[in-house]
Amino acid sequence: MLIQRYPTKPFPRLARSFARFLASGETAGWREEHDRVLRASPGESSLGVSTYLMLRCTGDLAGQITLYESVSEGDLRIPEPLDYLLGVVHTAAGDPDRARPYLTAVASAPRSPDDAYPGYGFVFAAVALELLGRRAEALRAADEAVRLEPEDRDALNGPNVAILRAWVLIRSGARAEEGYAELERLVGGYGLQPRWVAARPEWRLLREDARVQQIIRDKLPKSAPALSPIAPQ
Repeated sequence: MLIQRYPTKPFPRLARSFARFLASGETAGWREEHDRVLRASPGESSLGVSTYLMLRCTGDLAGQITLYESVSEGDLRIPEPLDYLLGVVHTAAGDPDRARPYLTAVASAPRSPDDAYPGYGFVFAAVALELLGRRAEALRAADEAVRLEPEDRDALNGPNVAILRAWVLIRSGARAEEGYAELERLVGGYGLQPRWVAARPEWRLLREDARVQQIIRDKLPKSAPALSPIAPQ
C-alpha cells in the first residue's frame, strides 16, 4: 500500500524485501531491487541501514566487511560499533587473525554503568572476550550486561542484550544449558524474529550447533492467511 501511495519513496520497497525475508526466508531479487533503488535515490538516509539488512539477510559476509570498512561510526544508525561488527564478521568469515585487533579494541574499550545504555557496552565486550578465548571474563561481562540493561527497562530496543548473553553462555560451553533455555525463551519475541537471529553473524558461528538450529527452526512462523488490504482513511 505504501509503495502504491508513495511510488518514488525508496524505503517501502526495501522494507517489503526485509518483511518477505522474515516471513519466508526468500531473498531472490532483493539485491537487485536494493541496487536499483540506490541508483534512483542517491543520498537517501534510509539506504545505509537497508544495505546492512540486505547484506546480513543474504549472508554476504564479504559485502558486510566492505560496508563496515567504508562508513563512519554512527552512519548506519545501529547499536553495534564498527569494531565489533568487523571483529565478529571477520571471525564468521573464517579469518580470526584479521578479527583479533577489532575484538581486542572492543574488549578493552571503556565502559561504565553510567553510560546511556550500559548493557550494550558490556555485552559487546562479552562477545569479543569469548571470541578471544577469555571465557571467564566474557561470562562476567555478559551477566553484568543484563543486570545493567534488564529487558523490562528497554521496551524500545527489545532484549538484544539478553540474546547476546545467551550466545555467550552457549558458546562458552560452561553454561550452555542456561544459554539454550534463554535462546528458546527469547527467539520469536519483539525484535528477535527467528530468521533475523539466524542471519546475525554471531549466530552464524553456531550454525553447526544442532540444538541452536532446532530452537530457531521451531520458532519459524507457521503458514498464515494473506493479509487483507486496509482501506485508506
